[in-house]
Amino acid sequence: MKKVLSLTLALMMLIMSISATFTAQAKSTPEMEELADIISGASDYVVANSDMAKISYVDFYTLVDAGIDYSAYENDYAERVKNNYDAYKTGSESDIKGIYEVAAIILALREMGNDPADFYGRNFVELFESFNVSVIDNPYCFRLAMKAAAGISFANTIANAFIKNYYVMGSGVNYWGFSSDNTGMFLAALACVADNSNYAKYIADACSVLKTYTVEGGVYGSEWTPNANTDSTALTLAGFASVLDAENAYNYYKMLVMNFHNPDDGSFAADYDPVYATKDALIGLNAYRDLVKQDIHSLYAESIEPVVKASFDNNGVAEGICKLCGRSVKFVVYAIGSVTISNTSYTYNGKAKKPVVTVKDTRGNVIDRANYSVVYKNNTKPGTGKVTVTFKNLYQGSAAKTFKINVAPTTLSSVSAGSKSFTAKINKLSDAKITGYQIQYGTSSSFKDATKKSTTKTSITVKKLKAKKKYYVRVRAYRTIDGKRYYSAWSAKKTVTTKK
Repeated sequence: MKKVLSLTLALMMLIMSISATFTAQAKSTPEMEELADIISGASDYVVANSDMAKISYVDFYTLVDAGIDYSAYENDYAERVKNNYDAYKTGSESDIKGIYEVAAIILALREMGNDPADFYGRNFVELFESFNVSVIDNPYCFRLAMKAAAGISFANTIANAFIKNYYVMGSGVNYWGFSSDNTGMFLAALACVADNSNYAKYIADACSVLKTYTVEGGVYGSEWTPNANTDSTALTLAGFASVLDAENAYNYYKMLVMNFHNPDDGSFAADYDPVYATKDALIGLNAYRDLVKQDIHSLYAESIEPVVKASFDNNGVAEGICKLCGRSVKFVVYAIGSVTISNTSYTYNGKAKKPVVTVKDTRGNVIDRANYSVVYKNNTKPGTGKVTVTFKNLYQGSAAKTFKINVAPTTLSSVSAGSKSFTAKINKLSDAKITGYQIQYGTSSSFKDATKKSTTKTSITVKKLKAKKKYYVRVRAYRTIDGKRYYSAWSAKKTVTTKK
C-alpha cells in the first residue's frame, strides 16, 4: 500500500476526532506535531547559527514563514527595509537583486501582518512591479517573485519571461545547467499560476523531470552532484507540495526526514554548510506544511468547482468549501489515467450491449461517474460497437472504446466421404438467432481459391468433386439482418478424401 495512504488515513482520523462544536482549526495529529517540531528545530538551528542583524531578506522570509518569534528582530528589520527601499528607488541596486530582495520583503511583511503597499509610507508592491522581469535568471528568485506577485497579472508576465528564457521541455530549467534544484524551484513558482491552463503542460513536464532525479535515499542535484542530498530532496519536496501533489510530496518528505534530519540539533545534513542545507530544508518543509493543512480541509470539501479542468495530459485544480469550518480550499485533481470497458467481445442475441465503463486517474483512483457521460453506438447488431466517454465538471476531453458483437460460431461434427463428394454435418446452434450456415472447401489448407456454399440445414452434401482428392472443409454461421449477412468466425478445419 502506498505511503500516501498513511497520511490520508491520519488526516481522516483527525477529521473524525473533531467535535460537533468545530468552528475554526482542526486538532493536531502526531504526524502534524512531528512536522511542526521538525520545522521548529530547523528554524532554531538557523537562528542560532546566523547573524540575525545581517541575515538576508530571503532567509528572513523563510524563517518568518516557518513561524519563528521575530519580535526581537522586527525593529532592526524595519529599518533595513526602509533604507533599502530608498536605495532601490534611486536606482543604486540592480533589477535582479531588487526583484529577489523586494519579493522576499513583500512576502515577509505579509506574514508579519503588514501591508507591503504601505509600509511606513513605502509602496513595495509598486516598486516590485517596476522592475524588469526579463533579467530573472535564478530559479530561487523566480519562486519568490511569483509568490510575491500571486493573484495579480504581473505573475503571468514573470512566468512567461522565465519560461521563454530558461525552461526546456523534457529537461527542466537550464540555469548553469540542468538540475533538480532548479526545476523544483520552477515547479514551486508555477504553483502560483496553477489556475491558468496555459501553464499546465509546464507543471506536468516539470513533475516528470523531477522524478528522474530520484535515487535510493533521496534526490540528487545534477550530473556533477550525483548523490542524494538535503537541498535537492527538499526543493523537490517544495515543488510537489506547492502543486498539491500529496502522494509525491509525502514520499519526498519522508526521504528528507529519514535520511538527512538530525533530531539532536534540528539541522539537516550537508557536505559543505549545514546552515545553508537547513534553510533549503525549511523551504520544502514549509511548503509541505501548507499542503497538509490544505489537505485536511479538502477531504471534506463541498460545492466543488473546477479552477483548471484535469485532462489526459495534465492535472487540474479544484476549489471548494470545507463543510466543517467554511474555509475555501484548493486541491489537485489528478489527470485522467485510463478508460476501460468491462467486455470487448459479445455474442449477438438481438439485445443492446452496454459494457461498463471504468475511468481512473493517474493515481489509480476511480473517477466518479458524475464527471463524464457515456454514449453507446452500433451496439445491437453484429459488428463493431462503440462507446464514447465525454468528460465534464472537473475534467475535460473525451475517449472512445470499441467492442465486437459476433454471431455465435459453430463447428463441424463430421465430414464423410462419398463418390466424388462429401457430406458435412454441422453442430446446430439453438438460442443463437442463426439464419443459416456457410461451408468453405478447397484443396489448399489456406483455402486459396476455395468454394463457399450456404445452407439453412445442419447437413450439406457437396458433389461433382475430383475422385480420391483431399479436401479441406470449415464452417461458419450467419445471421441476416435488414438484408445484410453477418458471419461468425470460421470453425477449425477438417479434411476428407473423396472416393472413386
